[in-house]
Amino acid sequence: LFLDYEKIDQEPMSAYGVFHSLGPNRCVFYSEASLKKAIQEYIQDPGSNPELGDASPVLDSLDPFRDGQAGRRMGEYMEWYLQGLDQSLDRETALRQASRNYADKWGEDKVVRGL
Repeated sequence: LFLDYEKIDQEPMSAYGVFHSLGPNRCVFYSEASLKKAIQEYIQDPGSNPELGDASPVLDSLDPFRDGQAGRRMGEYMEWYLQGLDQSLDRETALRQASRNYADKWGEDKVVRGL
């Protein structure tokens, strides 16, 4: 459950409102009062809002692996980046090389920065 005081589902931040796409009174609330009300109603009657807090429809877009191994993949990426720096590559070239290695191992669709 998230409190969104900034209302990032509105322009110009709307592209970052992934949890907002699930609809109102599910994962994102704009005030403490509305969040508290939703939780109290759910405690009294779970059937009143059975999808409260359920973000499963968007989880794959946030973490396509969902295997608990994100730390390992980040560590590999950092290792590739640092190896590039150790090879006297400049920062941008080392990042590109690390991104290429990551894409080759895990898939180009998993690289956000671009290749």
